[in-house]
Amino acid sequence: DRVLVNNFSDKERLLSYLGYNTLPSNVYIYVDNLVNKDIVIDKLDEYNLIYDDIIYEDNFSNTMSVINDVINIISAILIIFSFISIIISSLMIYILTNNRVVEGIREIGIFRCLGARKRDIRKLFNLENIMMGLISSFIGIMFIYFLSFINKKQEW
Repeated sequence: DRVLVNNFSDKERLLSYLGYNTLPSNVYIYVDNLVNKDIVIDKLDEYNLIYDDIIYEDNFSNTMSVINDVINIISAILIIFSFISIIISSLMIYILTNNRVVEGIREIGIFRCLGARKRDIRKLFNLENIMMGLISSFIGIMFIYFLSFINKKQEW
């Protein structure tokens, strides 16, 4: 029942016959910071320039690459949505301005009778648009600030 192994080479042959490999197939290297990780990778690359025996995988770099790809995709989607939002907002501002001009024909006529030039009337409408934009932006910023303040108080 027992196999007697006399020397090292018999032991090696017997172990390899049984499927055991005496050489390591995997070595895990853990470092405590990113600087040391870069040093280890540089040393492995230097070794591979001479012997080309070590195949390694940098899990941290792979993970960061995937995270960066996801962030880039999300950023592109947000840029597209922002662009669409700006176009729609500009269109709405144009429609509202035209609506105010059509509804304010009497006012425009009165201003013209009082001696206002087309340029003055255009400045008046542009000033109204700027004031509405600033006021609505202020209200939007205050609303978002209020929501973020409420969100910070929530414990998730």
